[in-house]
Amino acid sequence: MFQLLRLPGLFIIINPRNATNIIKAYYRGKIKRTLSNDDYKQKPFTDFNKIMMQIMIGYVFRILRLAVIVVLICYFSGTLFYLFCWQLYLDHYQGT
Repeated sequence: MFQLLRLPGLFIIINPRNATNIIKAYYRGKIKRTLSNDDYKQKPFTDFNKIMMQIMIGYVFRILRLAVIVVLICYFSGTLFYLFCWQLYLDHYQGT
């Protein structure tokens, strides 16, 4: 029962906005380091920000989040089904 209380905390951790902010902060620091280097300033058409990688990481994170939600739903529905079957077994074979 205590673990059910921690479930909203899990959803806060895997919130897509939090992950997006972490990814943006990482790439923001990376672009600042890149722009401080004089060799990279001479290449105007090179994508140092890696925007496609950021978008792909965002989608991968969303897919993983969806997978976690599906596994949790399956786990809890399976547990409820097990309890239901266990009660039917006790009622049927013990005659209560």
